[in-house]
Amino acid sequence: MKKSILLVIVLAAAAQAQQAVPCLRLSKVTDNALTQQESTIAKLTFKAQNCAVLHLPDRTTATFESLPGLDTSVMYFLFDLDETPASAGNQKAGELSLLLRLSPSADFAVGEHTFHGLLTYQVLDSSGNPAPETLAIDIPLTVAPHKPYQAVAPPNNGAPQEESGFVQGLKTAGMVIVGIPIFIVLALVCTFTGNCWEC
Repeated sequence: MKKSILLVIVLAAAAQAQQAVPCLRLSKVTDNALTQQESTIAKLTFKAQNCAVLHLPDRTTATFESLPGLDTSVMYFLFDLDETPASAGNQKAGELSLLLRLSPSADFAVGEHTFHGLLTYQVLDSSGNPAPETLAIDIPLTVAPHKPYQAVAPPNNGAPQEESGFVQGLKTAGMVIVGIPIFIVLALVCTFTGNCWEC
């Protein structure tokens, strides 16, 4: 009697373990390196594991935890459809992609983060009918600090460049150093020869 009860418990646990394996698994995350105060569109790719995910975009949803300083919005879902229909009027997909806009504020912490969410989609149940399934997802994020704006000098396009104050000062000093001796020589010539210029 004890052995048969133990066998029933083991079989029930095995059946529950088989049901616990979700149809989709997160296989790839792209563009998950973020910069503060800039928006990035991340792409999450999910692959079907020997099951039929139905192409029902209106019944596919994603929700994410609310993190202070991180604005999140689901843009849309992409289904990679199989050629054979899964059931009457429904197409099945072997892959599902989620495009997600992520915008960290200046207050969002720099460094490594894990972003949690839930993806709900439709699968075929054992009797061939659509049934909802939910997958918990963890998205690794890396956040870099915002790069401050750097002014870029416009091209001069052949226009004359303004001289710096240092260069202008050198020119003035050179004119004084050269002009004073010339003025002294001319004054002496005028005094001794009587040949003076008239203004």
